Amino acid sequence: MVKPLLSTTATRYMPHPLTPILRLAALALLLVGCGRSSGKIVDTSSVRIEFRRDACFGACPVYRLTVTGDRRVTFKGESNVAITDTVHDTLSVAQFGALLHAVEVSGILTQASYDKPGCEDVTDMPSARIDVQGDGKTRYASHYFGCKSAPKSLAPLEAAIDSIVGVERWVGPDSLRSAILDARRRP
Repeated sequence: MVKPLLSTTATRYMPHPLTPILRLAALALLLVGCGRSSGKIVDTSSVRIEFRRDACFGACPVYRLTVTGDRRVTFKGESNVAITDTVHDTLSVAQFGALLHAVEVSGILTQASYDKPGCEDVTDMPSARIDVQGDGKTRYASHYFGCKSAPKSLAPLEAAIDSIVGVERWVGPDSLRSAILDARRRP
């Protein structure tokens, strides 16, 4: 008599003894993001944010700004600004916290650095560059305003940096740049 290959009685499924541990490990990897950073800066003393706005065809403000982990700000006005000198200031704890929050929300530390040379959907526009260092990570983003494919998170981060640091006191109002542009047009 030939025995059947499969038993006609039901067999009960017995999980491997490591299954619960493997499930916990998989959950931990999902929560941690497979080793990727959450984008939060833990060691605030390691922070260095460099931000610059570059020229356009008109009278766009051109300046460089640095914020360090000790909350110190260095502003260097270059052209089309009220102050074309180096100025130093210190952010309050609340301002520094708001700046770090803006950096974290933008996702700049969790994404690859962004630079798209030659992307000129519209010409003669200004550009900006943000370099962020913190917790041993460094990321940068170069943003040409005429490039329509730039990450959407860059413009809000640039505006947040300007607002939180209060660069208008050094850059001056838009009316200043209008006056500069008008003066250039006169013979």
